[in-house]
Amino acid sequence: MSQYSFKNNEKLIQRLQAGDSECFQYIFNELVEPLTAFIYTYTQDEALAEDIVQHSFMKLWEKRTSLNPQAFLKTFLFTIAHNRFIDIYRKEKKQVYLTDTIYLETVLETEELNEENLKPRLEQIDKAIESLPKKCKEVFLLKRQHNLKNKEIAEYLGISIKTVEDHISRALRLIRKQVLIWLILILSDFFN
Repeated sequence: MSQYSFKNNEKLIQRLQAGDSECFQYIFNELVEPLTAFIYTYTQDEALAEDIVQHSFMKLWEKRTSLNPQAFLKTFLFTIAHNRFIDIYRKEKKQVYLTDTIYLETVLETEELNEENLKPRLEQIDKAIESLPKKCKEVFLLKRQHNLKNKEIAEYLGISIKTVEDHISRALRLIRKQVLIWLILILSDFFN
């Protein structure tokens, strides 16, 4: 029988604070699987879930000396892991949005900008915007034409900020796809 137990949480924390590596190993062995399963429900990516869990245990070890003896280790670890997932998710969402925006701007700048070749591209983008699903188009136009912030759009339409972000990402994806198809057709005509 193990000398360690979550039934005596305070004692576990005291052992951790003293740098007891066997205690840490016990905590790891007991919680690695349930913590990984918990994070996997969010990530749907086994490798990412394992990375987040590994990061969480490293944080536990780093912060062991400052742990509150009344803290619940399980709760502490699950909170660290959940917060790490949230940080990664927010960073990825911003990166996807930034990548979509940069891509769309790059498509617009692929040729020398003059009135002759700019007009058809702008017309194609307008057609792509017009073909967006109704709510998606409404959110996109509020963002682009009226320069509203996501929070303002959410309040105005009575939807969540996350829904606004999803609509904008979807709009950029659909516009990019249509403009890309148009460019491919133009280039294929050019090379034929």
